[in-house]
Amino acid sequence: MQARLSRVVVGVDGSASSLRALWVAVEEARCRYAQLVVVNCRPWVGKVAMTSLAGASLAGASAVATQSLCPAEIEEGKTDISDAFVEVFGATPLDVSIRPVISALPPARALVAAARPDDLLIVGRGHRSRLPWLSKSSVSDQCIAQAACPVVVVPAPAPPKRTYRWEQRKKVQPSP
Repeated sequence: MQARLSRVVVGVDGSASSLRALWVAVEEARCRYAQLVVVNCRPWVGKVAMTSLAGASLAGASAVATQSLCPAEIEEGKTDISDAFVEVFGATPLDVSIRPVISALPPARALVAAARPDDLLIVGRGHRSRLPWLSKSSVSDQCIAQAACPVVVVPAPAPPKRTYRWEQRKKVQPSP
């Protein structure tokens, strides 16, 4: 018998890889009849608190703990989460229980803190740098190393391909 996961946790920052991870997380939450926890991190310089917003309605969510997040930051976080749902699905899915979390922690710490051992953590992986010695540890690498729950890393979508070459574009230009 397979154990059911209680929640699916995903981080959203508006990047293409986080939007793809959000899509995978919603599908997993639907399949498992699990609650979806959507984490959005605000600029965290000098802050250490996490704010949990109760309720499936993002517009009417109330802040539970706002020790270091001002109301404007909470509203920006709710807007970022809402915008991500609109971009991926056209609206907030009504068939999934959603718990938005606005965090003042760094992204990897916020995701690991939001995930419990029986949860599923889904993160997007951004594009890798061509100079590996210059790249810092990614959020997905930190989550894999620190999380006490299973972690699914969703690859970044492929960048769009050009349908023309620069030389072809120069030749096609209309004459005046």
